[in-house]
Amino acid sequence: SEYTFWAHGTSSSLGISRAGLRRCNIYCPMLLRQLDVADERLKSAIRRAGSRPERDPAVAAATTELRSQYRRLLIEHSEGAQAQGVDRHMWMRCFYANIELFRRKARKAKDHLRQRRAG
Repeated sequence: SEYTFWAHGTSSSLGISRAGLRRCNIYCPMLLRQLDVADERLKSAIRRAGSRPERDPAVAAATTELRSQYRRLLIEHSEGAQAQGVDRHMWMRCFYANIELFRRKARKAKDHLRQRRAG
């Protein structure tokens, strides 16, 4: 059963500690693998989207899928997920990354404008 064994490795690529979840009696390697797969799909979609990932439907779909997997972990294993800060991981991957993308673009545009004015 998926709840009686652990996947290889000490943590998912998302930074969620499998050992920590195990201490909280969360045995869900399939769900952690699904989170890893969803995260990789999002990274891949962002790379393929080029300079406008915020407008790419594949990026939106991958973000929705990742959010859904996080919600599942939070709902099915709420106590352990809370102890491991899964909500923070969800925020960082699904929301903060997009905010940071906009910030970088704004800084780049601002720098470009300064260079044009100076030169």
